[in-house]
Amino acid sequence: MIKGLIDLLLWYLILKYRNIKSLQPKFNLQDTFKVSLPVEKILDYRLGICRDYAKLTATLLLTAYPNKEIFFITIPNHVAAGIKIRNRIYILDQKLPILPIEQWLFYWGIKLKKGKIKADLLEIFHNREKVILKMAKSVNIKIKKAQKVDPHILSMLTNKLIKELRLKQENGSGANVTLPLKYYALYCIEDEITEFSLLRAIKNDLENEFCGNINNIYKIEINQKGKDLMLKAYY
Repeated sequence: MIKGLIDLLLWYLILKYRNIKSLQPKFNLQDTFKVSLPVEKILDYRLGICRDYAKLTATLLLTAYPNKEIFFITIPNHVAAGIKIRNRIYILDQKLPILPIEQWLFYWGIKLKKGKIKADLLEIFHNREKVILKMAKSVNIKIKKAQKVDPHILSMLTNKLIKELRLKQENGSGANVTLPLKYYALYCIEDEITEFSLLRAIKNDLENEFCGNINNIYKIEINQKGKDLMLKAYY
């Protein structure tokens, strides 16, 4: 029984390795056992786990904004990169949107079904020889239940997306599709940076759904369903 399971696991790993190798010829099997990959390999493979994405993001932030405060933010089993802008720390995780640290922790607390969550912030210092990490502070917050999105925020988000897509919001007899935006209701806050990146995330989701051809959309509606937003597109 145990031997059969081991053999099955080995065959699965071999097939998985062959699949990755066919997509990424430079992929080295030994790299799967490393705790973290160098930035060069992350870029070559276009693959990675959260700490790899965090390392790549932090490297880009340090290069683009050498005078800003850059951080690694860690919670149990996850890490992301952050930057301080106008006395507020924003988290750049693997996907949009960009969230203030408080909202990012709220999102993860809801997702992990935690009553409270703790994060450690490590500031990153870089010189020509090496990167230095210094413990900045710990943040510990209680997680409240997800609330109904303020109708004003939802209306503002809808109107800005309509403007971004240059829609006429006309009635028509075409087809429609409802696109569930998972956890997006947790991102709806009044913050300029978060709002801009949230609009970009929704537009990306639409482009993926319509294979890039979003010019045929003539009307959209956005409603909340629990933790999610439901985007209805008419085309």
